Order: sequence, then structure tokens, then C-alpha cells
Amino acid sequence: MKKRTLIGALTLLLLIGLLLLARWLTVQEHAVGDNAIERLWQVNITTSARPVIVSDREMVYATDFVDGRDHLVVLDLSTGEELLRVPTPAARATIATIVVSTANEVYYGSNEPGQAIGLFHRIYVP
Repeated sequence: MKKRTLIGALTLLLLIGLLLLARWLTVQEHAVGDNAIERLWQVNITTSARPVIVSDREMVYATDFVDGRDHLVVLDLSTGEELLRVPTPAARATIATIVVSTANEVYYGSNEPGQAIGLFHRIYVP
């Protein structure tokens, strides 16, 4: 009975859109039937912060470290389409948690190794 409950809970999470994170890959999948998972989309980004899903806006917020700069990237939850990309002054990939406010503002910090200070990002996402 415990195994069935666990499988049911995992299926429910997958049905509402489970975002899986790998260092170079962000994937959105959902359950199909009892024993199958269907990949809806895949985006290759160099993410270091844990992505955030805001289901009522149907958006995924992630970071992407490219060309020596950290970027905030906003993806469409259903399609994986890149909706917004904002470069930040951070010269290192962040390990911070992304926080999204009800006022559509995104907050996260970046450390700058070798410097006495870091950066705190506040970005409005329309």
C-alpha cells in the first residue's frame, strides 16, 4: 500500500509539471498513464540556481551562465520557449535561490569570488 501511495504522489507531481534540473539541461515532463513519462520540452542552459516554477503565470525562472555573464532566463512552462533573457553584471554563476514576488519581481544574489562584496539582483518581469 505504501508503494502505491508513493507512486500516486509522484504521478500527481508529474501531472502538474515537474521541472527536472541537470547542470546543463532543463526538462519539463508529465506522467502518461501509470508507468510512462512524456517529455514535453527540453532547453539546454547552463543553470546554477535552482529553477522556480510559478504555475499561475505559467513561467519557469532560471539562470544561464554564458559568455562570462550570468543571465536571468524566463521560459514558458508549457512550451519551453524563452520569453525573456536579462544579462546581469555577475561574472560568476550564482548558487542562490531565485525568489519571485507577487509583484512580478525576481530576486536572487550572486557571489563574486575574490571580492569583498556580492551582487543582489532585482529584476521586474512584465
